[in-house]
Amino acid sequence: MKQLKTLLLLAAISATSILPSCEKVEDLFTFGFNIQNEFTVPPNLPINTPFTLPSVPMDYNSTETFESNNTNADLVKKITLDYIKLTILEPVGQDFTFVKDIEVIFDMEGVGEKTIAWKYDVADTVGQVLDLDVTPDGLEAYLKTDGAKMTIKVTTDKLTTQPVKISYDIRTRVTANVFK
Repeated sequence: MKQLKTLLLLAAISATSILPSCEKVEDLFTFGFNIQNEFTVPPNLPINTPFTLPSVPMDYNSTETFESNNTNADLVKKITLDYIKLTILEPVGQDFTFVKDIEVIFDMEGVGEKTIAWKYDVADTVGQVLDLDVTPDGLEAYLKTDGAKMTIKVTTDKLTTQPVKISYDIRTRVTANVFK
């Protein structure tokens, strides 16, 4: 009889720990979107002196992007970066060896500036494509709405005599709730 009581007690304890809790689990899903455009590094920049380029255009429509993924800005929980890739378009044959350091900075009124990607001490063996290191931080404050500004700060270690046209590809990862 004592064994039966012990067995029933253990069964009751096990059942309460196995049964699902009454909390609602959120219906979260993940998707990504890209922001792509171009900017130009002017020629004859002073060597070893950081130079901030004028604001770089960011062409994307957050409302349209979220709606096409069955969500909206209010339902977005987190936005992070998968990667930022820079590719030299012109002049032909130019590579990133003229760059010593590069930073990508987001700025949003009411939020402030944040360095979101960088590459320091760029190797002299780099080619025409440069993958930047990206922040692991959430960037919802900058990307849930349109209006963030992007600037590029570049430090050169070699003189360029021609403008260097560069494309950028920013890949994001969004975690959000679904429209219901």
